[in-house]
Amino acid sequence: MPPTDDVIPDPAAVTAIVLAGGTGERIGGLPKAFLDHGGRSLLDHAVTLLAPFAASLVVCLPGDLLDRAPAGTIAVAGGASRQASLLAGLARAQTSFVVIHEVARPFATSGLVRAVLAAVAAGADAAVPVTPMAVRDSVVGLQEGRIVAVTPRENLGYS
Repeated sequence: MPPTDDVIPDPAAVTAIVLAGGTGERIGGLPKAFLDHGGRSLLDHAVTLLAPFAASLVVCLPGDLLDRAPAGTIAVAGGASRQASLLAGLARAQTSFVVIHEVARPFATSGLVRAVLAAVAAGADAAVPVTPMAVRDSVVGLQEGRIVAVTPRENLGYS
């Protein structure tokens, strides 16, 4: 990660998009955006994380929950997929830079956001953070139901 004194864009030039359009179907029907962590929703944590970096905050939510968008954000109805939600959010971006965050990734840090913005300010077309973590699952290639390749875990991470 670049040092924190790297140049980042002025917040007026940045739109932050929070992807929070999931329905929570796999976790019993409560959208992840509204799960509590430390007395606040994951959505509130995401908006608080991104607010210092972006003058415009777009929140993609399920269409029937737009009224639950945090104050000061632009609520957008998400689509049937993550990609459709992202396109809906991008349609509202009016700035030179866009930073995208999934509400289901609650442990991103301001240093990570700063590093992504510093990379694009320095000329990168895009920056995707990869968090080095111990991958515990096996990643295998299958062919006709048989394992034909095993990917070593040492060089894997999460993005």
